[in-house]
Amino acid sequence: MVRSYERNYLRAWREYRGLTQAKLADAVGTTGAVISLLESGERGLSDKWLRKLAPVLETTMGYLLEVDPKDADLQVLSLRAGLNAIVVTPESGAAVLGWRRGGTPMLRHALPAAAVAGDPHAMGWFPLVPYCNRIGFARFHWQGRPYQVARNFGDSPHAIHGVGWRRAWTIEDAADDRATLHLWHDSGPAWPFAFEAAIGYRVTEAGVEVTMAVTNRHDSDAPAGLGLHPFFPKAHNPALQFHARAAWDNAPDALPLREVALPQAWDHATPRPVAASRLDNCFTGWDRRAAISAGPASLDIEAEEAFGNVQVFTPSWADFFCVEPVTHVPDAINRPDLPAGQAMHVLAPHQTLRGTIRLTVR
Repeated sequence: MVRSYERNYLRAWREYRGLTQAKLADAVGTTGAVISLLESGERGLSDKWLRKLAPVLETTMGYLLEVDPKDADLQVLSLRAGLNAIVVTPESGAAVLGWRRGGTPMLRHALPAAAVAGDPHAMGWFPLVPYCNRIGFARFHWQGRPYQVARNFGDSPHAIHGVGWRRAWTIEDAADDRATLHLWHDSGPAWPFAFEAAIGYRVTEAGVEVTMAVTNRHDSDAPAGLGLHPFFPKAHNPALQFHARAAWDNAPDALPLREVALPQAWDHATPRPVAASRLDNCFTGWDRRAAISAGPASLDIEAEEAFGNVQVFTPSWADFFCVEPVTHVPDAINRPDLPAGQAMHVLAPHQTLRGTIRLTVR
């Protein structure tokens, strides 16, 4: 069933952004007459239209429906360079709501929950800090002491994706094409070690650069990790290519079971259609490069040395897939015998882990 809404603030947001009906129509691939009908409520403002309009108007889907821009208090940053534009939501996990190159979405359309509830998991991507993927059953031992952290993903028994995606970040600085956001975490139920994190977004004519850092503010050594969790669209029948040495097979509880040589079906040395994959696995010995061939949404991913692993998620039930550069494998904190390239980093007080990921449009 397609939902539509009569009452909305589309006209107010359009005028607030200084756009005519014709300019807005051109940006979303329609006509001024259709925009007029949407603004008046004569044509329903469906989820499909909300997903198209919100990024152009540098706001959220929920705000288009419910909030006059003069009363809005949600910080949304629009960063642009050439044909590339991203919308960043500092208060919702420093997540990116969307990325468009001209009229082409480079990330999946944000789900309604992203706008209405500020849910980073429903957006285009979010950072992973201070750990990546799962911590088994939300517990671990560190330096001989047991810890239990808060579960943070519905009814899952595990803790997942770190702390940063569930927190509001502050804006350190921002310009037309770049922004730096900051997060300070004190020891607490979500993570027992104090840390400071920063993420920098820089939009270029070629694509987007993401630089992340985490600094140990605890009074002793602490584990740390970084990663990026993008959701790419399955439009244009994408194919994925990358080189890796091995991968982790998973147990029924979704935690890594054993590292295995790449089965033929998991080998992406040559482009493999995403539709043919059923993966939720971490690949190790990754050469830190990946290529997505998807027509106008084709791009290359290049990560710096810290990101020696890549988590690939290709759910059959979804209109997206994920290629996540990460510094360590899932549940690494519970696996003390992992090699250095797969383990969490151990940071001394005031020590920093940082790295950059570049996404370049082809």
